[in-house]
This record gives sequence, C-alpha cells and structure tokens, in this order.
Amino acid sequence: MKKTVKAIAVILLAALTAYAFAACNNNGKPAKEHDVIALAADILSNCSFEDEYLAEIEERAFALTLTRIESDLVAEKDGVKQIAYYSSAAYPELIICVEAVDEAAAEQVMEKLEAVIDRLIKDYTEYGPEQVVKLNSAVKRVSGKYAVVAVTNDNAAAAKYIDSVL
Repeated sequence: MKKTVKAIAVILLAALTAYAFAACNNNGKPAKEHDVIALAADILSNCSFEDEYLAEIEERAFALTLTRIESDLVAEKDGVKQIAYYSSAAYPELIICVEAVDEAAAEQVMEKLEAVIDRLIKDYTEYGPEQVVKLNSAVKRVSGKYAVVAVTNDNAAAAKYIDSVL
C-alpha cells in the first residue's frame, strides 16, 4: 500500500511539473493571454508619440496586406483575424500587435514586421532621414504567440512599458 501511495505521489508530482513547464513561455514566466486590440490601444495610451493622432486600421484584411503577413499565421476569434495596427500619416510611428496561431507562427510574423520596419527605413532615409533614428530603435517583441512592434517618440520607454505588459 505504501509503495502504491508513493508511486501515485511521484506520478502526480511529475504531472504537476510538466504542467508548470507547459504553462511557461521562453522566459520562464507564465504565458499571458492578450486581446491584441486592447494591447495596441494600451500602448497608444501609455507611450509617447510625436503624432498625437495615430489612426487605427480597422480592416484586418488590409492590415494583413500592409504587413504582408499570411493570414494562416494569425489567430482568429469569432472569425476575425487578431491583428491591431495603428499608424501615423506624418511620421514613421506605428503600433502593430498580432496574435499568431502558435509560437512558431509568431516568429514568422515578427520576420514580416521587421520587413515593415526595413521598408520604412528605406523610405525615410530618402525623405525624412531625421526619423530613421526612431525606426532603428523600434521596439520588437515576441512573447509566446504574440508579436508586437512599436515605433514611438521614446522607444526606450515604450520597450519598458511593453515588456511590463507582455
């Protein structure tokens, strides 16, 4: 009887340990769930932008087209792709938050978001070289199945804020 109880305790401990590791992301922190629409709005509200009127691209298909992200990489909720995109018409400032279908897809999404930044750097090098500093220090984060990019007036402060909420 004691051997059976001991065996059950060991099995339960192993299962609990496996569950704990499964619930953690790469940093050893518990994986958080995010509403990317709310996350982008929070970044907009809590970070500094030169343009005080960043516009939300509400059409998710258009946001995917602009970022060149394949739609099968992006999670859906009630039939709506989970991508939030805010951008400025006058500056290279933006916020893009994406919930990917899984962690591997989030890495692929980040590659597409980095390409967005690269295209902006190319454009602004010719037409607004003073803005390239913002782009070179863009905040780029992948946390679990989430990919976030932000270009703000103070990317260091934005990085701290984004790290605190991811």
